[in-house]
Amino acid sequence: LGATVSSLYPADIDKGRLVLNIAAQIFGDTGSAVLGVVVGLACLTTGVAVVGATATFFSTVSKGKWPYKVVVTVTCLFSAITANFGLNTIISLAVPILTFVYPGVLVVVLLSLFDSSIKNDNIFKFLFFDMITIFFQQREKECFLCCIDFQSIDNIL
Repeated sequence: LGATVSSLYPADIDKGRLVLNIAAQIFGDTGSAVLGVVVGLACLTTGVAVVGATATFFSTVSKGKWPYKVVVTVTCLFSAITANFGLNTIISLAVPILTFVYPGVLVVVLLSLFDSSIKNDNIFKFLFFDMITIFFQQREKECFLCCIDFQSIDNIL
């Protein structure tokens, strides 16, 4: 979709507004309404799942010191406050965190498909931390390359 409308919108357009405009341009008002319902339902189901998983995790880890209902309430309040930051701000905050966690989680999820074949659970921990280490090494390279002024090097040579 982006290739078909990239020349129609400025580069700094809000991501949510861009998706809505593309849907409206391609599918009309009905497409915009369907997009709104689909995104709303997707956000609702994802939100319920994340709140439930968060509450279960923290109430289990705290061995009941943080009751499930309290964690649900706090998580919902936190989410309501965070939602007011706007989509672009939330994305800019989430991307570094997800970029850090995603490789390790992906490995653990893939390994869990073969859980019955894996006898030693330490393989999960080892590969998770290995992926995190690779992430840091990659970030270090990117940061190093960003700091190099290649134009100055070309002038010296």
